[in-house]
Amino acid sequence: VNDLYDDQCPYKIPFDTVTVTLKNHIATACDVITVTDANPYSEGFESTILPACWSQDYVSGTQDWVIGNGDGNNIYSAHGGNYNAVFDGSSYDENTTKLITPVLDLSALDSAKLSFWHAQAAWGTDQNELSLYYRTSATGEWTLLADYTNSLTAWTEEVVTLPNIGAYYQLAFEGVNNYGYDIALDDITVE
Repeated sequence: VNDLYDDQCPYKIPFDTVTVTLKNHIATACDVITVTDANPYSEGFESTILPACWSQDYVSGTQDWVIGNGDGNNIYSAHGGNYNAVFDGSSYDENTTKLITPVLDLSALDSAKLSFWHAQAAWGTDQNELSLYYRTSATGEWTLLADYTNSLTAWTEEVVTLPNIGAYYQLAFEGVNNYGYDIALDDITVE
């Protein structure tokens, strides 16, 4: 993350150790999170807002990932805890948004894996999709790791080996709205 943005403020804020209040929003510069064998990274979305240092990239449209409880349609509770991330699937507009992790430093690991839980039930023949990407620099291209295009009516765990690990690593969970039921995402771990 080189710059912080706020949808209420058109100004770029240089990446630095600074906290700025922007029209009732707080933007905080984020430190790189070091992941070691003894200190894995995990996120369970246990707040009513997206976690600090997570961001969104609108690929198409402006649909947000939000915090909810289950998917609001088939699953009525988070996988773990009380909350999870949700990407709404209530229209045919094919909104596509990446939910992006903070920068992780994986250089202390010999190998790394990501595990997470998700659900994305089809609504008839309409199916929302989740894609997983990674990048190894702030300006690097996103590289596809996996596509999840099947109907999942219960929480399902995915485990993915992470390639090209190093001192800069970000993951993106890309939701695509195809009028299926919401995508629910929870209990993310990188170790």
